Amino acid sequence: GEREASLIPCKYACPAGVDVPKYVYLIGQGRFADAVAVVREKVPFPNVLGKACARPCESQCRRGKVDEPISVCALKRFSSEQATDAWKSRAKFAQPTGKRVAIIGSGPAGLTAAYYLVKLGHSVTILDSMPELGGMLRYGVQEYRLPNQDFQRDLKDIIGEPVEVRKNVGFGEDLTIESLKKEGYDAILVSTGLPISRRLWVEGVNLEGVLGGLDFLRDVRLGKDVRLKDSVLVLGGGNVAMDVALAALRKGARSVQVVCLEMREQMPAFKWEIEQVLEEGIPILNSYGIKKILGNGKGVTGVELIRCVSVFDQDGKFNPSFDEADIKTLETNMVILAVGQAPDSIMLSGLGFQTSETGTIKVNASTMETNILGVFACGDIVLGPTSIVEASASGRKAAQAIDRYLGGSGNIDEH
Repeated sequence: GEREASLIPCKYACPAGVDVPKYVYLIGQGRFADAVAVVREKVPFPNVLGKACARPCESQCRRGKVDEPISVCALKRFSSEQATDAWKSRAKFAQPTGKRVAIIGSGPAGLTAAYYLVKLGHSVTILDSMPELGGMLRYGVQEYRLPNQDFQRDLKDIIGEPVEVRKNVGFGEDLTIESLKKEGYDAILVSTGLPISRRLWVEGVNLEGVLGGLDFLRDVRLGKDVRLKDSVLVLGGGNVAMDVALAALRKGARSVQVVCLEMREQMPAFKWEIEQVLEEGIPILNSYGIKKILGNGKGVTGVELIRCVSVFDQDGKFNPSFDEADIKTLETNMVILAVGQAPDSIMLSGLGFQTSETGTIKVNASTMETNILGVFACGDIVLGPTSIVEASASGRKAAQAIDRYLGGSGNIDEH
């Protein structure tokens, strides 16, 4: 195992364990449908991941030590655009088991679990609070990065006959664990993700013109009339902040700037996301945080920034320290806070789940089961903020665990 991991680091860097060398080889042979079938052995999102993967495989690619890594993500995109539906004739589906599973939340984790549970013979109901399925794939990742048609191509292969879909239903409001058990579901999977924008408790945060990053991205994707002021300041150094800055530019803001606590090399956003922001002319001011948001009674007029000396303490915990003498003032009409995501704690607290300090649901690592019998959880609601491919891998693991709970073998390996 260890020898193989050192020889094929790309495959082992992939959270979903996709056999990267095999599908890259098949693309080289012109066997595009076969290449996509290799991806589908582990994840049901070849089109999505071809456009919007975190691509950890590329950072570990052995070729990178020679010149630069192989463009694994771009190759996946190319092959999924060329491929036919030939894989369907060889896909295995078990006989119906008569067991029913309810999945709450339809992001990459919930959809992946649905896909593999159906292959294992179970019937699935997906419940989501939004008007369309997809979670962050539909309402977080923007159209310029993941065109909706690419997501829809993958979705139509997941939502087959044994899947019932209920949209616009709020977990904890319209439905509860008890109501689902009464309906006769044999297992319930919670994959509600982290839909809430974390707030920043500074003076001026309630002024008109201060928005949450996820709320802004969601409103854009919902097609709401999002009117941006001339000058927008985005706070945050992660991928959500980069997407907010790029989306704000596309929605007509005259000037956009990013401010973050981290130094450039510490920023959690993917390197290519940061490069795209800079290429599009958006300046990034590193090592500063917001001390207060300034206003004139009608709205935001600017921000007072304070220099961040270090982001983490000696134990490596997020605990920023500041230089009180180094203060800067910037003019802006609008502040969008992209300083992290949180679970919907109000919803979860009423349902009796054991949660961690950060509000994520605690599960048994091997069975993916929560403290409530027959109720499982996966994706970002368990892991904290991750990537599409990590959430999808978590959904696959949950499908195996639920199958074992329902009396199956949990085996979903296909070749």
